[in-house]
Amino acid sequence: MKKVLPVILLILFSFFLFVCNTKANSAEPPMVWILVPGTFERAEGVLIIDSKVVPGYVRSNKMETYIRFYYGSIPGFDHQKNLDGRNARFVITLDNRQYTISSDIRGIGYNDLYTLDLETMTLSEGTTLQRNVFLISLRLFSTLILEGLVFFLMGYRTRRTWILFLLVNLITQGVLNILINANRPENVYMIFALIIYEFWIIVVEEVILLLSVKEGKKPKLFFTIFLANLLSLFLGGWFIMNLPL
Repeated sequence: MKKVLPVILLILFSFFLFVCNTKANSAEPPMVWILVPGTFERAEGVLIIDSKVVPGYVRSNKMETYIRFYYGSIPGFDHQKNLDGRNARFVITLDNRQYTISSDIRGIGYNDLYTLDLETMTLSEGTTLQRNVFLISLRLFSTLILEGLVFFLMGYRTRRTWILFLLVNLITQGVLNILINANRPENVYMIFALIIYEFWIIVVEEVILLLSVKEGKKPKLFFTIFLANLLSLFLGGWFIMNLPL
């Protein structure tokens, strides 16, 4: 154990020794997202703002549908001027029904997110608490089951080990999933953040569990923690690519 901690600290320190400046370009982010719970055979949307008709771009996953609107789609849009977002109108088609929804939106900005209530056909800013709790719980408990299975198959059986495992993972994975949920409902770039987060989770869990778990040998425990988190990294990647954040 005395040899393991210096190695971990040396690895961490090495990440700060080699840095470089980078420049990158990216596609224009949406100015407005409309999040619609569920999926539909046909989903379309247009935004009417300042007498301009802005087409919406539709994408869906296994749980939700998103209609996104871009400044670049506004004919003759002047980026030096703000749009008058008061009394904007969204015309949304879901399957064979069409809805017109009036709403005040910001005149400038990016990634403004609104959730459509299908019962009242009204828009509310941001996402709902129930949705966020469900998605965080789904990812968290799926990860706990997967990592717990790894620990079980590796032969860990004592009550103390499992209590420590659950406490540490509830904190690390709970924080991770809250951070992931704080972003847009669809963001494939979150995979890169997930890799960084998982690296630090591995470091934290290795240090805490190696110091506190008494069952078995330390090299075996080190490998078990690493394997469990590596598998949870792949599981998290699947969630990001297939389900909303």
